[in-house]
Amino acid sequence: MKITKYNITLIMIIILIIVSVLMVLFPKKTYTSEAFEIVNRDTVKEFYNDDLIEQEFISKNNYKSVGIQIATYATLVKNGQLIVIIENERGQQKKYTINTDSIIDNQFYYLKYNLRKNKHYKLIIDGEKLSTPVTFLTTQKQIEGAKLTINGKEKKSSLILAFIKTKKNYFSIWYCLLAISILTTYLFLVKETD
Repeated sequence: MKITKYNITLIMIIILIIVSVLMVLFPKKTYTSEAFEIVNRDTVKEFYNDDLIEQEFISKNNYKSVGIQIATYATLVKNGQLIVIIENERGQQKKYTINTDSIIDNQFYYLKYNLRKNKHYKLIIDGEKLSTPVTFLTTQKQIEGAKLTINGKEKKSSLILAFIKTKKNYFSIWYCLLAISILTTYLFLVKETD
């Protein structure tokens, strides 16, 4: 078989078609985040070992993670853990342990958990062996289905939560399709000149 421009172009088109099919079957994922709307941002009181926070909410979408905004009063909390439990509508729970020395002041700490759209969830937060207090940021925005309870007392605010969702990204396939169309055009031009 003689190697010609036509054969090389044909091989390139076949490779690009295979790559395009793989991109459709296994698309890249794009991650985006959404958070509760912030109105009059505030904090809960200092959170110590004996405190208990319960935040109920309804998931507005299908999410892969939920984030809690934690503040450390600009200090490193060297000892202690936050125990976070996520409970779904059926009462099933998943427990997370956050080592306080890994918390960065005023940043979100994300917990991997598949949240389903329009389902009710509860976050339960407890502290263990905290050397210094932490706090959680809140919003005064009235959020449908959200209820914050601290040590058994209901509050008019909600913890500021953020959510991460994934979406399949098919955009890069357009580059392959563009390359295929250019090479196909070139293929016909080469064939006509031969």
